Amino acid sequence: MDSMRYAIIAFILFVLGIVTVAVAGSKEQYLENGITVAYTKDARPLSFMGTSGRPEGLTIDFWRLWSNKTGIPVRFKLGVWEETIPLVTDGGADVHGGLVKTEERQQLFDYTHPLFDIETVLVVKPGQKGNVDSDFKAGTVGAVKEAHSAQLVLDRFPDVQLSEYLTPQALLEAFVRGEVDGAVVYLPTFHLKNNQRAEPVEYRVAAILETLQIHGAVRKGNTELLGVINDGLAQITKEERDYLKNRWFVPGAEEQSHSFLWLWLSGAVFLVGAVFLALKIALRTRK
Repeated sequence: MDSMRYAIIAFILFVLGIVTVAVAGSKEQYLENGITVAYTKDARPLSFMGTSGRPEGLTIDFWRLWSNKTGIPVRFKLGVWEETIPLVTDGGADVHGGLVKTEERQQLFDYTHPLFDIETVLVVKPGQKGNVDSDFKAGTVGAVKEAHSAQLVLDRFPDVQLSEYLTPQALLEAFVRGEVDGAVVYLPTFHLKNNQRAEPVEYRVAAILETLQIHGAVRKGNTELLGVINDGLAQITKEERDYLKNRWFVPGAEEQSHSFLWLWLSGAVFLVGAVFLALKIALRTRK
């Protein structure tokens, strides 16, 4: 009985040893050759080309942090959003830098553990109603082509006419020109791109449609690379994730409204205090 037990334990240890060697061997391959991450070039603050010509943004910084944790070099291939998925499925890149899980994409990819969360919102012009179920039935809502936001409009609001645009910038300009009645966007990207315009357009968040988890993704069946990536993600702490998000993300719409309110109140209190002090000094001078 004891000999059987020892034999089973020995077999388990043998299998674990083989798995450990295999994982170590696969990591050695990536330590030598690195990996290529595909992502969009026009989704500030998630990803964009910086003034130095180097990729910048939250997603870029996240993968650079992963590289520091694992020692595996990372290269980036940035393009128009709809080009990024074929880059991975056709072998032009090893990993997609960040995707929302959908049934269609699960046929193409295996997903990593979550990287971070992001809000998808409906933005409209000030004073415009924003009930998608009733106010946009005869109108048009814009979204980025092939992005999850476009599919979200089709799935949840089938009576709404969808207009798709190649980039977040093109969607913003269509919103400014009034080509669409509303836009389904990632709020940080829309906010920053709008602030970069010479004349930012006024908008309000009519609804938060979803809070989504963003995942890295490898070509379906590439479990070896998936394991290496997840091992590295496990080394990234919550504090490090929060630091990156706080560096790149703007406050949500509700937080912004509260911030502006407190700023206005503080200014009003300061102004009243200044007037009171001036009157007090004037009265003393007269005496």
